[in-house]
Amino acid sequence: MLAGAVIALSVKEPVLAVSLAYLSHFALDALPHFGLHTAKNVFERNEQKSFQLYTATGIALAMLVTPLLFVWLNGAVSLWLLGACLLAALLPDVVWVWRFAQEIITKKEKPRGWLSELHVRIQKLDYPWGAAVEVLWFPGMLYLISVQL
Repeated sequence: MLAGAVIALSVKEPVLAVSLAYLSHFALDALPHFGLHTAKNVFERNEQKSFQLYTATGIALAMLVTPLLFVWLNGAVSLWLLGACLLAALLPDVVWVWRFAQEIITKKEKPRGWLSELHVRIQKLDYPWGAAVEVLWFPGMLYLISVQL
């Protein structure tokens, strides 16, 4: 979502900005970042406390960061463009949350569509040590936002 904010501030053409924000998600997923891969299948993964905590933390952070960005960037960028870019940057992961919920409810693994399959193939660098990349990336994005204000 922070990349979406940087894009909203940098690219004034709305269609291009939203498209780039969406694509930024996949570009960032190609970088090393935090992830846990200790489960044999989606059902075992969904039951793991570490996965549940990781997912809940991500959702909570998104819910916290979003209003803060709207307050911080109010006046610097159209709030409609900002909202669209934040949503576009987050959208690929919203699909996963929906998928996980459906798998829990139906107790069946859902087949992946072509976009989900691409998403999985791009996101190969999820490691516990990837948290270090995120710790450096986060203030970097905040800096890029601040220099554009």
